[in-house]
Amino acid sequence: MHDADALLTGIGAGIALAFARAGAAVVLAARQQSTLDDSKAEILKVVPEARTMTVVADVTDWRASEAAVA
Repeated sequence: MHDADALLTGIGAGIALAFARAGAAVVLAARQQSTLDDSKAEILKVVPEARTMTVVADVTDWRASEAAVA
């Protein structure tokens, strides 16, 4: 594990980092913008050319999830 990996929290953040390393564009979703900003910053530290987008959404709420991808 790289040092930067440990700064990311949750399996989703780790998966997003893995996809970014592989060259994929990633969309990060979380309930708080500050969480998204932190995760995005950590990904960009490791993969400066990463294409990232953030969406504030509660993925435990079906309607909020639908609205996030609409």
